[in-house]
Amino acid sequence: MDPYSRYNYEEQDVPPTPRTGPFTPPSLQRKAPSSGKAPLIDLTQVPWTEWLIPGGGLLMIIGSLLSWTTYNYINGGKGFTSVSIIGWDSTLGKATTIIGVLGLILFTLRFFKVQLPFTLPATDRAIYIGLSAEALFLAVLYIFNPTGVPVFGSIESASPSLGLFLVLVAAIAMLAGGFFHAPRKR
Repeated sequence: MDPYSRYNYEEQDVPPTPRTGPFTPPSLQRKAPSSGKAPLIDLTQVPWTEWLIPGGGLLMIIGSLLSWTTYNYINGGKGFTSVSIIGWDSTLGKATTIIGVLGLILFTLRFFKVQLPFTLPATDRAIYIGLSAEALFLAVLYIFNPTGVPVFGSIESASPSLGLFLVLVAAIAMLAGGFFHAPRKR
């Protein structure tokens, strides 16, 4: 007889645990022995194209907190003043931050196989595509119509900055990840 056979509950009949009341005390519960190792998360279960979704969401959040527009002013012959507007200063920047957070939350819930107490009104693919298309639209809209232009003197130049381009790239990456998203077994 194998000395480890007592741990294999599939091959032998396990007597039922006696019930002494409305619940079984932990001291009477039969527990399977643990191997001493924490269960590992298998990162290979997610195709590489779907990693674009959390990557795009994270870049979208970071880009929303960086500079979106830089203005250079001439102060009456006293020199130049440069002012940068971050994405969080505008409503469009706040909306892209929320979109990035929502994309990350949905991906995390699906990755850890959390069962929601309600059903979502659309498929995950449609939600990812809709969120990222909205973020892409908001970033392009900001390029053509920046909000919150401060007035200190005459504007010498105005240019989009790194954060806005990062949000554009993130929205495209999240859009591609949503497009290639395939439902997995739960």
